[in-house]
Amino acid sequence: MEEALTQIANVLQQLQSMQSKIVEKQNTNQADLRGIHLQFNESNETFDAYVQRLDNYLELRNLMENTDENDKKRVQILISCLGPKHYQILSNLTAPNLPKEQKYGELIDLLRTQNIT
Repeated sequence: MEEALTQIANVLQQLQSMQSKIVEKQNTNQADLRGIHLQFNESNETFDAYVQRLDNYLELRNLMENTDENDKKRVQILISCLGPKHYQILSNLTAPNLPKEQKYGELIDLLRTQNIT
């Protein structure tokens, strides 16, 4: 009986430790987003400078490894950060497909061909 109680206590300690790590990770992820403004504003920066900032953010979020999952997340972030004007340009360039169906690098290349400044 005493051994069973000891095992239960150990399991509870492990669960508490895991919960603390999960909460800490969630807080870290939320803190990563504070103060970071990733919307492209052509009146304030060139598209190349914007891509450098965006890539830096993606690197901070550990999304630069070339996996399908990471590429999908990079595309979602890019699309979320484009203003309506640039999203419309991108939609026109990828038609009849949606921008979210393309690869991140392809979208960046398409936007670069438009010489947006």
